[in-house]
Amino acid sequence: MKFLILFFILPLFLFAQPNNDTLFLQNIVSQLTADSILGRQTGSDGERVSALYLSDELKKIGVKPFYKDFHQPFVFDFVKKRKSNTQKVVIEGVNVIGYIDNQKDRTIVLGAHYDHLGVNEYGQARSFKDEKVYYPGADDNASGVALLLKLSKWLTKHKKDLNANYIIAFFSAEELGLQGSKHFVKTAKKSYIKPSVMLNFDMVGRLDDKQKLIVEGVGSAPSFDSLLTLTNHSFSFNLHQNKSGIGNSDYTSFYLDSIPALSFTTGSHSDYHTENDTKEKLNYQGILAIENFIVSFLSHLELSEIEFKETEVQQTRRRSDLKVSLGIMPGYGGDNGLQIDAVSKGKTAAIYGLKKDDLIIGIDDCDIESIYDYMDCLKKYDKGDQAYISILRNNDPLKIKVEFK
Repeated sequence: MKFLILFFILPLFLFAQPNNDTLFLQNIVSQLTADSILGRQTGSDGERVSALYLSDELKKIGVKPFYKDFHQPFVFDFVKKRKSNTQKVVIEGVNVIGYIDNQKDRTIVLGAHYDHLGVNEYGQARSFKDEKVYYPGADDNASGVALLLKLSKWLTKHKKDLNANYIIAFFSAEELGLQGSKHFVKTAKKSYIKPSVMLNFDMVGRLDDKQKLIVEGVGSAPSFDSLLTLTNHSFSFNLHQNKSGIGNSDYTSFYLDSIPALSFTTGSHSDYHTENDTKEKLNYQGILAIENFIVSFLSHLELSEIEFKETEVQQTRRRSDLKVSLGIMPGYGGDNGLQIDAVSKGKTAAIYGLKKDDLIIGIDDCDIESIYDYMDCLKKYDKGDQAYISILRNNDPLKIKVEFK
């Protein structure tokens, strides 16, 4: 009862806090967006310095390492495409993973990616001038990192009142295809801890006067909708709920492993993936308000039954020059084909029997070694056209005839 009363009065308490909470957030964002960090591209010196900074902050807060130490390195292949040139590169990322062990049966993962676009080495920026310009990524996603560190601070301070264990995960290589969270999900299976729920924070720094807070993945557990509504009774957020468990951030990796997952964001804006995503444009009081909401939400989540539910897959990655789509969630980073991470119900791939984990290696006479090849191959087709999709399924070659819907 004491725990629930504490959460009920928390909103007034936090809003009354002096400036030091805001300064805590500002200091974190300033460190991650500093000139010397050069945009935190995966595998860069700037990202490695940021990883050390985050692990030091977790130590100060009192969070322990999840593994032997905080750093979880991993290696992946990526197909780099700039203009007309393609090149396979091997990249080493590093996740920073902490653990708050409360000796409880349930474990909740709280995550935020800390990588960004660097100096646009891999051509992801929306506005590109030259390679001397770095992309600070204040909202995307220093804001989510700052919120998660602040939340971690609260959780360690109130550890005796908690009814769950917490994994604190700062993921690398989100911008290169959710590589860090994919690696963590795979390796977590080998540990004795099975995550019950995942909450993701990505671009939470632009809360506006309409108090719009977008929550994605709400359909991945039947109780999420009611828990969010219950929490918001003490708040004034304008909640926009999306059901799909598939999206452009790390919660997708957990959903695809049948773990209920939510992602919180204040939404995209004109500075997204540009050099103008800077620290002075963030609403730090807004980040504190969202943290306050999450603390209250966790009090309800810890005491609720959360069961996984499969959702409709929505096509969140769109290309304006494509007239057709197979209706899949593509995997990123490979160079031997395009792996299917999920299939949309009722779309072309599902209708003709393509499945999760199939590897697409060609469409008619067009060879596919990467997602870029896949996009290029699809450009020639219109709705109603037929094509043979060449795949590997469990290493067995198959050709499947489809008609684009």
